[in-house]
Amino acid sequence: MNDLGNQLMRSADMPAAFTCWRAAADAGQVDAMSSLAMVLVRSDPPDLTGARALFERAAAAGDTGAMNNLGNVLVRLNPPEISAARALWEKAAAAGNADAMANLSDLFERSEPPDPTAARAWLEKAAAAGNAYAMTSVAKLILHSDPKDMPTAWAWLQRAAAAGEPAAKSLIDELAATQDLPETPVT
Repeated sequence: MNDLGNQLMRSADMPAAFTCWRAAADAGQVDAMSSLAMVLVRSDPPDLTGARALFERAAAAGDTGAMNNLGNVLVRLNPPEISAARALWEKAAAAGNADAMANLSDLFERSEPPDPTAARAWLEKAAAAGNAYAMTSVAKLILHSDPKDMPTAWAWLQRAAAAGEPAAKSLIDELAATQDLPETPVT
């Protein structure tokens, strides 16, 4: 039923997709809960209460993506529920969710006071786990360090670009124009 909802969404029939996802979510289909919750988050205005309820059900079933996304919803509430979001991100990260690792990095970077050591550690874990944005961020940190480790930065940028990260592709083009770098094609 979730797959049918996804097909309907791709064909721009959002009312039918919503109906499919709702039926599948009501029947306990975890991926449909998350699909429907994402629609609610992206609505104008967002329905964070409805999204929260669906993500909570999916997270309770062990879906680490739902745990991560529930954390994202919690930090958008007024007032934000930072401690609960952090706990969800830590649980999802412990299960290998790279997006949750990146969110923990961001949390430590923006906390008062900031914890740059923890932020960088989580960023590096997120990059190693496959988060393309984190790969690009790690490369930027390396490029701004002294001394620069250009081969390592270049490798991270190549991986991020191969994963489709547009910022990595732009930075590769910029560096290629100003540095003596290996000519490695980015696909």
